[in-house]
Amino acid sequence: MKGKKVMVAGGAGFIGSQMVRELLLLGAEVSVYDNFLHGTYQNLEEVRGEIDLTVGDLLDEWKLISTLEKIRPDYIFDFVGDTYVPTAYEIPKRFFNINVEGTMNLLLACKFVGIKRMLYVSSTEIYGEPKGNAPMDEDHIINPYNTYAVSKTAADRLCYTLNKEKDIPVIIARIYNSYGQGSYS
Repeated sequence: MKGKKVMVAGGAGFIGSQMVRELLLLGAEVSVYDNFLHGTYQNLEEVRGEIDLTVGDLLDEWKLISTLEKIRPDYIFDFVGDTYVPTAYEIPKRFFNINVEGTMNLLLACKFVGIKRMLYVSSTEIYGEPKGNAPMDEDHIINPYNTYAVSKTAADRLCYTLNKEKDIPVIIARIYNSYGQGSYS
C-alpha cells in the first residue's frame, strides 16, 4: 500500500477509522469519504492532518463521482452501512437506501472512474443462524433473518453480480461483530 492512493468510504466510523490508521501505517495516501451519520470527527482526530476528508454521502452520485475523479484512488475500502439492527425494524427503507443503493452507486462509480479494486465490507449476518456445530464458512447457507441482514445480503449479492456482469473489481469481506477501543456502547 505504500504510496498508493486509497479511499475509505465510511472512514469516520469505528471500523473504518481503524482501517484508516492501518493504511497510514502502511504508507498509503488516505482519503476518507463519510456523511457522519454514524461516524464521528473524534474517530479521526489523531490523523486529521494526515488524511484528505470529504463529507459526502454515497446516495449523492454526483458528489461521489466528482470526489473520485479528483482523488483518483487506486483502491476503495467500503465500510459504509447502516448497522444498528433494532433501528432497521423502525426504518427499514433507510437501511436499504444506504446499504443497497449506496453500494450500487459506489460500484458503478468505481467502474466509471477505473478503480483497481474495491473491498466491500459485508456481514456474517447474511448467513442467519449457524447450521450444525462446525464453524461457519463461505459455503454456509445464506439465510438472513432480520431487515439489516437482508439489506447486507442484497448489497453483497449486488457486488457479486456486478463483478460478473460489468467486471467491476470488487471483493467481499463478511465480518463478524467488531469491538474494541472506540466502539460504540
